Amino acid sequence: MVSRVLGLVRDATRANLMGTGLLGEAFTVAFNTPNLFRRLLAEGSMSVALIPTLRTYLSDGDERQTEDFLSASFSILIIVVGAVVAMGMAGSTAIANLYASVGRQPDVAFDALETAVLLRIMFPFLALVSIAAFLQGILNAHGVFGPSGMAPILFNVCFIVVPVLFGNVFGNPARAMAAGVLVGGVAQAICQLPAVIRGGSRFRFVHPLVALRNPGMRKVLALVAPTILGMAAYELNAFVSTALAAGVGAATSVGLSIRLQELVLGVFVVSVGTVLLPELSGLAASLQWEPFVGRFRQSLEVVMLVSVPVAVFSIVARVDIVTLLFKRGAFDNASVLMTADAFFFHTLGLVFIAANRIIAPVFYARKDTRSPTWAGMAAFGVNILVAMALSPSMRGSGIALALSIASAVNTGI
Repeated sequence: MVSRVLGLVRDATRANLMGTGLLGEAFTVAFNTPNLFRRLLAEGSMSVALIPTLRTYLSDGDERQTEDFLSASFSILIIVVGAVVAMGMAGSTAIANLYASVGRQPDVAFDALETAVLLRIMFPFLALVSIAAFLQGILNAHGVFGPSGMAPILFNVCFIVVPVLFGNVFGNPARAMAAGVLVGGVAQAICQLPAVIRGGSRFRFVHPLVALRNPGMRKVLALVAPTILGMAAYELNAFVSTALAAGVGAATSVGLSIRLQELVLGVFVVSVGTVLLPELSGLAASLQWEPFVGRFRQSLEVVMLVSVPVAVFSIVARVDIVTLLFKRGAFDNASVLMTADAFFFHTLGLVFIAANRIIAPVFYARKDTRSPTWAGMAAFGVNILVAMALSPSMRGSGIALALSIASAVNTGI
């Protein structure tokens, strides 16, 4: 809860300093890009595949095999993420130019040069947050959640404090916030390490060939590939939405709308899903299917009971919510209306996204990554087609509606 509130303060600070103008658009696009890879390679993929496999090792009680597995997982993660960071920084100009061309409307400007600079600053964040996600996976597999809950709090504090205190040093608010992102990434990783050490978990960097020969690592890799499209379907949809939104000058308003949606999900849904995965993994490992099904049903009922009335309230009070949270500084009346319109259509899909966050762990706990993969691929395709069709006329609202429709397709499948 504290983390989500601070995240809201973070977004309000960003809106105040940059609004929905060129600088705000550049920062939104640059920040979302490494975050896509973060969700695919870390939180949305590596940690989901890591937890069920690690739970199996912990159940067997062989400390040496557990250490070898963690070492192999850590090594492969560092190599893959390091390569992505290097390519992202080297190709920042090409990435920015791609954003400048996708869905670009003739009357919409885009600062590709500033976007490229911000991409180079923030891509190393991917490495930092991937390490943090790896440590979180270890702690969650042991049933420890406190330090992982503190990590995003520290990230948001750094995001807010650095641009406020050192904004003049970096030339503009966007670059100051980018520096805050890096400092926050360091804080996320460091704050969890003592708890991992106290818990007795050990790991080291090993040669990649040694890592790839580890049987546990091979299981993780087999789970990771389909998980990228399955668990991260929502994040992939959000990425496409951002790219198309930049083309119609609505990246910031759509981004803030998604953040409001994620605030609701984070407070009422994500915490349930985070606790649910290791619990279901343990039940599946011991073949306790009756309590497995009962726990899933209970979690889904609780989430639906909360998300439906929250969605209705958010639709009715959307303009007041956006005005209260963001209207100050560079965020004017036009920015409020753009964001509120997008939030209306995003909220239509809130119930489906909430359901997906509970349904997906059921498959991953049973090591079934194929089913959510097909659902994610179908939803991703629907989102692209609908967003491309609606964005020229509805702008940011059309992109938000496309994401809600795609989420409904994902849930239905």
